Amino acid sequence: MNSTGMKQDENISSQHVHRITDGIPSDDYYANNVRTLLSFVEDRYRDLLNTEELKFSNAVLNSSPDAQRLYARILSRRGPIFLVAQFEYREVKHVANALTELERNELIKRNSEVPTDLLCQKLTLSQLREIFELEDFKGSKPVLASKIQEAYSAEVIVERIRAKLPWFELDQTDRIATFSLLFFGDRYQDLSTFVVHDLGILRLEQYTLDSKNRQFRTREEIDRYLNLWELSERMTEEEPIESEQLTQSILVLQSPNNNRTLERQRSKLLNRIGRELERRGELSFALTAYDHSTLHPCRERRMRIFQRLGKLNEVEEVRATILANPWTVEERLFAEKFNRKSKISVNYNTKEQVLTNPLTDNIEVSACREFETRGWTAWHLENQLPLALFGLVYWDWIYAPVPEAFVNPFQIGPRDLYTPTFIETRREVCVDPMIDAMPLVQRIEQTFEQKLGISNPMVNWKIFDRSLLDTVVRCIGEDSIRKLLQLMQPDLRQMRSGFPDLFVVKPDDSYEFIEVKGPSDQVRPNQHIWLQALASMELPVSVLKFKQIA
Repeated sequence: MNSTGMKQDENISSQHVHRITDGIPSDDYYANNVRTLLSFVEDRYRDLLNTEELKFSNAVLNSSPDAQRLYARILSRRGPIFLVAQFEYREVKHVANALTELERNELIKRNSEVPTDLLCQKLTLSQLREIFELEDFKGSKPVLASKIQEAYSAEVIVERIRAKLPWFELDQTDRIATFSLLFFGDRYQDLSTFVVHDLGILRLEQYTLDSKNRQFRTREEIDRYLNLWELSERMTEEEPIESEQLTQSILVLQSPNNNRTLERQRSKLLNRIGRELERRGELSFALTAYDHSTLHPCRERRMRIFQRLGKLNEVEEVRATILANPWTVEERLFAEKFNRKSKISVNYNTKEQVLTNPLTDNIEVSACREFETRGWTAWHLENQLPLALFGLVYWDWIYAPVPEAFVNPFQIGPRDLYTPTFIETRREVCVDPMIDAMPLVQRIEQTFEQKLGISNPMVNWKIFDRSLLDTVVRCIGEDSIRKLLQLMQPDLRQMRSGFPDLFVVKPDDSYEFIEVKGPSDQVRPNQHIWLQALASMELPVSVLKFKQIA
């Protein structure tokens, strides 16, 4: 059992909440978040953590309350260096003693060697003027910093600043980065995620965290992810990577991973490398990068390159491969249309309507007012309608115990929700509601009653209330709801955007999905995908283009 009192393999209670009272956190709020992170990762990954990582965790967890509170605050600030004078918090009673303890535990380094330009950048203009006795200087801070570095040696600059404004930097940053990765499942999130959750009361669904479904099963997988992250960060740096290094990276990345998280990261990197090599005209190497990727748009890019090279047979081979097994809706549509001289087909109606009400900044509001004059009821829902239906019907799928989906106790939904493998990963452990004996409408109503208020990334409870639910199931009905879900299931990522703006119900309970356009608006590609799909299923859909009276 860890410091949070939770067994590693037990279900996470849906009543687990975080709380900040009246916007003021308790003295131990930030420190508790750090303790929760470290203790949870120790329990869950102890067999994969090395000696230095365990030593680091123990150093933090065994520090005094003041030192823990200060360390947690440091982690929430942007470095890499910090001025001691900037660290005054009401919950830290003795900052000087806490800093000494953190240094003794090798969690910070005081007055460490740093470039003088970085040090000057950390200070304000007035601080620089005072320290270097240039109170009469009237220019900008960058100009003053440059002047100081020209006038003084690095040793003098460092010594003068240290005497007035001592600094420190975090030590063992790679350790906290590893623990954050194992807790959050990626390097994009950090301890600020706790704060986002804690701005109010958040009810979380029950889901199982067990050792067999850990995101990383071996130490090699952890190190592999960190290496992929490092390469990804280098790709974002201002200084471009040499083409030879990029091609060498392809060799390193060419082997696929059984771990879905690593495979997504690997393929994303290959696609980025491929695009960069394309821009440089290194088309053969770009093709190699795309050939080893398993994520869209690698096959689309290969078709485009083959077209540029005049290799039309290869274009058709890739096209046939895509159409036989498309990874996404977008990819399928591209393969159907690329280099084929045909107009975009439109199988839905477009109506024009003169606005009798003044056009507001929000065209959807104007449309709703217009429909009210006809005795119709309109909801501006966009994608919240199909997403809510999918979320309610596939609730058990969303929270199913599958590998890499849930990595900590504080998730609203699974990490793989909008990935191409979401459905396939769950087929062996879940019964598809589409083929289950229970009618979909009954399942929707039952899930609504049982789960009302529990956070789900697809269901907005503030909008999808009982009244709207009753209208949806009554007017859209079983068969049409089934058709909507059939459209969504193959590609949740694509189909979570572009749904028509309005759900409109007429007095006879007939309904229509209506995309509203202003005088100069055009249907966007993601909207066209939904409009075409709805029309192909013979669901009532149209585009309503408003024009103002001249």
